[in-house]
This record gives sequence, C-alpha cells and structure tokens, in this order.
Amino acid sequence: MLPRMKAKQLASQSSSRDDGSGGYPSNKNNVAKGGMSTSSSSPNLFASGLAIKREEKDNGVVGKKRRPPTTVTSIKTELILPQQPSQVLDGMLPAMKGGLFAPEVSNLQKTRELKKLLNCLSDWGSINDQTMLKLVDNLKQNVECLDEKMTPLVCKTLDADWCSRSPKVVTAFEDFISELLIIRPCYSGNILQALIRKFLPQSLEDTQNPDRIKEEDQKMFDVVHRNLAKLLEAFPIPRMKESCVKTMGALYPYMGRPPYMHFCYVTNLIKVMEYAPQITCQILHLCIHKICRIDVNVPRDHSELLSEMINETILTRRMIKSESGQRLSIELDSRQVINSIIAQSTAQLNPLVNTVDLCLTLVFQCIETILNAEESTDEDVYSLFDALLATFESEILPTFGIHNVQFIYFYLAGSQPVFMRKFLEFLWKRVTNVNTPAVIRMQCMVYISGLLTRSTAVSVKTLKRWLSTMADWANAYVDQRVKSSHWSSVNVQTHGPFYAVCQTIFYCFAFRNKDLVGSRKCTAFTGTLNLGRLVTCDLNPLKAVIPPVAVAFVKAAHVHQISYCQTVLERNQRCTIPTSVRESISVSAMDSIIAANSNILESFFPFDPFLLPRSKKWVDPIYRIYDPYLPEVKMEKCESPARPDRFSDENEDSIEMELGSSYKDSQFMTMARFMNIKDEQGEFMEAE
Repeated sequence: MLPRMKAKQLASQSSSRDDGSGGYPSNKNNVAKGGMSTSSSSPNLFASGLAIKREEKDNGVVGKKRRPPTTVTSIKTELILPQQPSQVLDGMLPAMKGGLFAPEVSNLQKTRELKKLLNCLSDWGSINDQTMLKLVDNLKQNVECLDEKMTPLVCKTLDADWCSRSPKVVTAFEDFISELLIIRPCYSGNILQALIRKFLPQSLEDTQNPDRIKEEDQKMFDVVHRNLAKLLEAFPIPRMKESCVKTMGALYPYMGRPPYMHFCYVTNLIKVMEYAPQITCQILHLCIHKICRIDVNVPRDHSELLSEMINETILTRRMIKSESGQRLSIELDSRQVINSIIAQSTAQLNPLVNTVDLCLTLVFQCIETILNAEESTDEDVYSLFDALLATFESEILPTFGIHNVQFIYFYLAGSQPVFMRKFLEFLWKRVTNVNTPAVIRMQCMVYISGLLTRSTAVSVKTLKRWLSTMADWANAYVDQRVKSSHWSSVNVQTHGPFYAVCQTIFYCFAFRNKDLVGSRKCTAFTGTLNLGRLVTCDLNPLKAVIPPVAVAFVKAAHVHQISYCQTVLERNQRCTIPTSVRESISVSAMDSIIAANSNILESFFPFDPFLLPRSKKWVDPIYRIYDPYLPEVKMEKCESPARPDRFSDENEDSIEMELGSSYKDSQFMTMARFMNIKDEQGEFMEAE
C-alpha cells in the first residue's frame, strides 16, 4: 500500500513541472512500476553535464563556488580625522569620577579606563594648558582615591613639563603635590624622583655658551628647587636625605651627554646645598665620583691641544688690541675665546674635555664659597675637609689614569696651611702603615712629591722638615734590609714603597734645588739627609727611579758635592743593552730585557701642569713652575754650546720635570728612554 502511495506522489510532482522550470522535459508515460521515474533524455543530460564540466575545467573555475550576481551601488566615504590628545582627554575627564574613581566600578573596567588615560598622557607636548588644568583639578579632588594601583597615573602626571608652563599650571601642580604629600605620603619617593629628573634642561645644547644657563631653563629650575625644598622640609628625617642623594646619583647624566646638560645638572646639585646643608659632603662626594669617571676617559693630548690653541688666540688678540689702543678686558676676552674655540673644534677635541672643565669649575666655585663664607665656622670647614679626605681615599687614590680631578685637593690643601699639614700627614700615615697595600703606599708618595714641589703654599721650612722625615725613614729601611739584597737585583715588587720614597726625595731635591743652596745652613742640612748612603746602598734606588728624575738629581747632587752619584748612574746604565746591539736583537731577547728592566717605577706625576682653560684660574695662583737653578751646569753649557746634549740642556730638563713623562710614556717607552741615556750621558760625563 505504501509503495503505491509514494509512486502516486512522485507522479504528481513530475507532472506538475513546467518544461522551462527545471530544464528537464516532462514525460507522463515513463513511470516505472517500482515507483522509479526515468526519462529517455537522461543520456543527453549526462553528456551535457560532462561538457559543462570540461568547459569549467578549461576556464579554471573548477571547485570554485559561484557567486550570485550583485548590483553595483555607489558607496559614499567620509574622511575621519584623528582626535588630538587634548580632545580625547577632555572627553574622558568628566567620566573619571564616575568611572575611574567610582567604588562600584569593577577592577577590569578601571584598568581599561586607566590604560586609555595613560595613552592620552603619552605626549604632553600636544596637551594644552586648559586640559592640563582640568586633569590636575580632577586628580586633586580625588586624591584620596589615588592608591597604589594609581601609581602609573601619578608618575605620568608628575613627569609632565608643568614647570615650564603658565603660572596657573605651575600653581595647580604645586597644590596637587602638596595635597598628595599630606594625604598620600607614600608618593614622596615618586615626587622626589620626578623633581630631580627635571634637573636636566629641556632646551637644546648651547655650543656657544655652555657655561651659561638659558633663561627658560633657569625659570624651570627655580620652580623645581622651590618644590624640592618644601619636600625636604616636610620630611626632615635622615632617610629622605639619603634617598635624595641616592636618586641624584642614579639620575646623573651619562658621560656622553652634551656638556651643557652636565653643567646644568651639577649646578642644580650644588644649589641643593643651600637649603639642605646636611648633605653637602654627600653631594660633593657624588660630584667628585662622577667627574672622576669622566676624567679617566679624557685624553691628555686633547687638553694640551686645547690649551695651546687658546693661548695662541688670546696672545694674538692682545697684541692686536694693544696696537690699536683698545682697552683689554682679559677675563671676558678669555671666556669668549674659550667658548668659540671649543665650539669650532668639536671635530678635533673630545667633548669630555669640555665636560670635565665645566664640572670642575662648579666644584671649585662651591669649595671657594664654603671656605670664604662668613657663616661658616671652623668646625664646619674642618668637617668638610675630613669628608673630602675620605672621598680622596675612596675615589681618587685608587684610580689610575686621572688627569684633572686631583687638583681639587691641590687647591684645597693650598687654601690654608693647616689643610696642607693635615693632607701630608694623612698621606704619610698610609705610607708608613705596612698593612696598607704597596700600590696605595706608592701612590701616596706620588701625591706627597707633587704637593712638596708644585704647591707654593709649601714653604722651605716645611720642605726641609718633610725631606728629613723621608730620609730618616729611608735610611732606617736600608739598615733593616741591606744585608739581604744586592745592588744588581732591584725589585720594585718587594721594595716598592722604599723606592717610591727615594724617588720623592730625589724629585724634591732636584725640583726645589734653588731653595736648598746659597747658604751654609742649607749645605749643612743637605749633609744631614745622608743622601750619599742612600744612593750607594745595595738596594740601588737610583736604578729604580725613572730616568729623568735620576739624571736631574745627579746634576743637583753635583752642585751640592754629593759623591758617587755620577758613578752609580754610570754603572746602572752599563747594565742596559747598548744602542748598537738593540737594533739587531731578537724579539724574545727584547722581551726578556724589558722584563728585567720592569723594575722601574711608573712615571705618574699627578700634579703636572693643569691645562683646563676655565678652571685653571683656581690652580695657577698657587702652582709652582719648574725653574732649574744649576749654576755649574749653565757654565758648562756655555763652554760647549755647539754640542747638543739632551740631559744637559736646561730647557729639556725643564720639559722633563714639567711633564715627568706622565700620561705619555708606557712601560716600554720608559725602557727605551732609559736605554737611550748611555751615549748621551757619556758626553755629559765628559763635559763635567
């Protein structure tokens, strides 16, 4: 029954089809008994289907879904301009109280609102003053809602350039900072960091006048110091002062930044001393530490080149002005020349030279102001000196290769006689302490020799007292160890402090020979030093000192009739390789010779001529220039003027004692100079 009903339904459906509706011709007579409807045209339909598939395959559309035809309509587009940060921020500010600061809002929604707000605050330069005022007012009204989760918003707001905005914006930010410190004191560290970060200028570098702060930068710095003083006054605890110094050190500009930035930052550090005198010593320690790190990267050749260029230019201008009858303004003229030469020679000079010069100028000014201030008591000055001595021991003394920072202590020691006495005693105490490392003891002797010879604050009486002290110590050292040594085995590693003391004695004796001759008392004093015994002892100190000092001392000893010095010097020179053999020697043999002669003290003289143009005015008045006073050597030079002799020439001696081979001679160069003495010194011995 069911198959018959299904067959009737199929028959009725096939009969109801139209010829053009389905594409298949109707045939009422072709109904099978089994209920299956067939058509006589089925093979034709199958063939037509295959033809369609072949055509689609040839056209490359097999497997692609056919899309129904669409009618093309004109689409009207409009240009949508992005909104400015001020516009976006203006739209968000009214909803801050109901969204970001509302307690019923979920944390997820607050996080989303906070991210949107931080994105708008990414570029403060595009936000106008009105929008900034609205933002600060909203934050000030909801300051109790600024918990730890709002730290990014508070830090982002404090980093704005509000110090250089209109007075209304500055006042609004100052009120907001005050409210924040009262209600939310946990943000005091963030406020401190944001204020110190503004010690750097916002303007570009001024290459023409890097030693003058621009007016717009000075206004910003005044605002910063006014708020920083309020912060330190509100939190007078020592922990806040320590945090302030630590933040200053962390935010100190990198040495490669322009000199103007370093000048502004150090100026602001020194400005803090006026309203926070409790951290004066810590700030000076920080400045010396940072300048010292820059100074070791300054090539001395660049300082010498800059000094020569400035001296030549100033001399030329003075000659032109004197010929034209104009009035000479030396100070202004020098400053203009320095700035112009540095600006024009940026390709030739290392910018770190200018950076160190500017920073040292500020430190010299600061120390001079403290020493000469009427309100400064002796206790304050002595405590400052003791603190700076601790800085010297931790920063200057163990640092190798510094050129200029140590002149801070040269100026400080020369400012008062008591400072010179305490400084020399400080150094000598470390020399005589056997528990101090040998390299530190030798370094202390180098500074003692520089002070005794270069500082005009050291009188002849002080010089004689220290020469006697050092000679007594050296002779006592010889008495203890002379039995276990031989003159041919000089060992600086074992007896380094002894050789350093002897070199200081020889150097002072040759440098200030003019102050040690001319009277019977001076001759008697020279005899008490017992220098002949030091020279002829088995430790052979004349071989360990650097050659220029040894030769200069031998000349001075000849004037004072100290015997055997020339003989010992000649014997030491015979131990070196001859010049004729040196050219044909192998590399391995030369290495062994250099190793054997490595027992020469390093040629480091910390107080060689100071060359920085701006800050040298604090050093020059108390600096002694080498003036050789060797009458007999001058007479011998007049007898044989045609024969050039390097070590008997007064000018060459002056150059050697001025530079002392510092900063320019490596260990190999010192060895080479030592080997070159033989032939030339042979001529000198004949002349004498």
